[in-house]
Amino acid sequence: MEKVEFSPSEIIGLSLLNGLSIPVGSIGNLLVLFAVSTNKCLQTKSDFFVASLAFPDLLVTLVCQPMFIYHIRYYQQTTGSYYGETTFFKIFSFIGHLSLIASVSNMFAVTVDRFIAVRFSMKYKSLVTKQRVLVTILAMWFISLALALFYVCYRVVQKVEPNKLLLWFYCTFLLVAIVVTYIYILMVAREQEQKICNTTVTKISCNANEQVSADSNKVTEKTINR
Repeated sequence: MEKVEFSPSEIIGLSLLNGLSIPVGSIGNLLVLFAVSTNKCLQTKSDFFVASLAFPDLLVTLVCQPMFIYHIRYYQQTTGSYYGETTFFKIFSFIGHLSLIASVSNMFAVTVDRFIAVRFSMKYKSLVTKQRVLVTILAMWFISLALALFYVCYRVVQKVEPNKLLLWFYCTFLLVAIVVTYIYILMVAREQEQKICNTTVTKISCNANEQVSADSNKVTEKTINR
């Protein structure tokens, strides 16, 4: 990868942007992890996916962003090094790849969980068990670790930037699947909302007809009695 030079204004702007987002992102994700770990009401199967999603985001705010600020402000100027040349950048690259892949994978898992809950609501408890959730989370993190290690080790051994076609295909495929799935979920939700509205209108209409019929019968009975 070619060495990237930043101008003084770019260094200040990027440092401020990342510096401001670090505490916000860290506090938000820490609160999510704390809430899920301490509140039994939030320890549902869906919440486990949310907690797993919060962890790679926390890695970005606590590790990647501070390392990036250090790099553009001090490290690059003093060493002239970029990716693949030092332990600093091997760690930076590994955590960056790990966070990216894990975030996309966990977002996809959350989406699939919501899809099952909406599309197969009556079978959700039998399809989404706690054991399956834990196995899915472990599998996603294993894939993320394997891909991240592959790219770092390839750079170290081959001394060149690896082809990221597999990485971009994996992430792009999952992101497209997430968008398509949420569009489908929205369509199903609107369809169910329309059914509920139609059912409610039908019930109101039936009740009104029954009331009119009852009133009519009362009038008829009074007329006969007279």
